[in-house]
Amino acid sequence: MSATPEQQIAMLQGIYDHTGSVISAVGPDDLGKPTPCTEWDVRALLDHMIGAVNGIAAAVQGSAPEGEPTEITSGDDAHEAFTSAAQASIAAWSADGVFDGPVNLGAAMPAEAAMGVNMLDTLTHSWDLAEAIGHDRSMDPALAEAALGASRMIISDDFRPGRFGPEVEIAAAAPAHDRLAAFLGRHPS
Repeated sequence: MSATPEQQIAMLQGIYDHTGSVISAVGPDDLGKPTPCTEWDVRALLDHMIGAVNGIAAAVQGSAPEGEPTEITSGDDAHEAFTSAAQASIAAWSADGVFDGPVNLGAAMPAEAAMGVNMLDTLTHSWDLAEAIGHDRSMDPALAEAALGASRMIISDDFRPGRFGPEVEIAAAAPAHDRLAAFLGRHPS
């Protein structure tokens, strides 16, 4: 990424705002629905999304996540838990000096790379969630283009197995959010 830390934090906030709006559309009958992440239903996907935001925020602060995993029983629970995690994440990324050193997400990496992982994971799973619950998958094209650019730098063919399916062919004129999903092995409908 060539954006300043402040610009990256603003993009992350935009991703969190978008994702929060998708999560707010989750109804009680949606929690057991399958998702494009075949190993997870909506409840498990929400648990992962919230856990990832909390975990990355903890890593940014130099510690491991604490506490029990989120137990999602309703869309309202998920929205409240995600909003809290997103606020903690923005606070962690906004701390002085965060972008000066590495962040350990299982391996030490530059903070800018960890920010890319944070953005990509959150935005991609917002698409997965929208697809699963029949919600509008569209998102800010600038955010989707930024995530697509980051994913092309981060995700090699060697990195895909067990994490992402093979890239799905899609028209170059398709919306950025669907091109992002296709690059990550999802099948936009």
